[in-house]
Amino acid sequence: MRPGFYISRVRARNFRNFEDLDAELGRFNVVIGHNGAGKSNFLRIFSFLKDVVDRGVADAISRQNGRASIMTRGSDDRSLYMEFHFDPDRPIPVFRSNADCKILADRIVYEFEVTFAGSGYEVTRDNMKISCRGSEAPAGGVSIYRSGGKAGLDCNFTGDVSRIKRLLDTLTSDMPVDALLLESRDLIAAVSPELGEFLNNMGTYDLHPSKLKSSNGIGGPPRLMSDGSNISSVIRMLEGSPDQLRELVLLTQDFHPSVSRIKTKTCGDGRLKLLVEESHIPDVLDLTDASDGTLNTIAIMVSMFYNSNRFTAIEEPERNIQLGLLTKLVEFMRDASHFNQMVVTTHNPCVLDSAKQDEILMIIRDDAGRSLMDVPHNHKMVKKFNDVMSMSELMGQKLLG
Repeated sequence: MRPGFYISRVRARNFRNFEDLDAELGRFNVVIGHNGAGKSNFLRIFSFLKDVVDRGVADAISRQNGRASIMTRGSDDRSLYMEFHFDPDRPIPVFRSNADCKILADRIVYEFEVTFAGSGYEVTRDNMKISCRGSEAPAGGVSIYRSGGKAGLDCNFTGDVSRIKRLLDTLTSDMPVDALLLESRDLIAAVSPELGEFLNNMGTYDLHPSKLKSSNGIGGPPRLMSDGSNISSVIRMLEGSPDQLRELVLLTQDFHPSVSRIKTKTCGDGRLKLLVEESHIPDVLDLTDASDGTLNTIAIMVSMFYNSNRFTAIEEPERNIQLGLLTKLVEFMRDASHFNQMVVTTHNPCVLDSAKQDEILMIIRDDAGRSLMDVPHNHKMVKKFNDVMSMSELMGQKLLG
């Protein structure tokens, strides 16, 4: 498997109900918390990051319904700050075609800050820090930054980095003052194609059967949309790769053994319809007849294995899936996380108890209504009652926070 990145840490200040968030992540992460704690807003951090990469920071703010919705209520601070730590599975070459010495990155930290004024905003921080080692220095770092719309480069290597500086100037010369470094796909690809692959293949999902069953439009993007409403278009694309489609059927059969075929049909008006064949039913089921659990399972498998994702966040993936199958679902998600970092939220005790303790993150609210991230694995009650109570029992007894 080709080495890639994952997000090992995320910090956010003044994003929705997170006044000051600092969370460490692994390859597979299960986020728990009581209703209204902030689980959905935690996933919105990654939706925001995806929107910055795909659309730019201005559109990303608009898609969060603007400043009034994105900023922490009651805060006097007018700035939104985010920081992401991207760790490779093993050190990865950076600037591989533009450096005179081989530079290996073991972490890339990207941070930005936008400060709101009136109806607009100003980019007040925009930095990418690459922790690395090279052939001419045992350890070091490279920092790329923008200030006042102009890019700069700091490097403590002794080698010649003039080509990197010229490349940086070329790739950022036409960037608007209010844009972020992360918006330049050419720049990210020049730094590390693997980081570009990660950022360009992020998916966040909130799958509902009603949206999945409405999936019969003409065409549509080839990647599964956040609500799954274009599932028919995605399956139509997979029909061009019969081996992948057969694999999808086999994965679905692990949860719903009667499913024998998944296919699409073009209706008379040119619209697509998703069809599911089940061995015990003589008629082919279209979307509106297939069970909610079957549709959810198909969409989850697509998001994990057939969407080219390197990061996938799913809100309550256990919806409509039989209780006895949830342990298997967690195992599938954990397997997928080796190449596709997974972050899922849950209310379900079975999902919680199927997760390993160090895979669990918990969001709680303080007395002021701010959301905080807790790590149950380090909680004294978990250590005290670990041998006699499950995580769901500890949570049900309100011993986790």
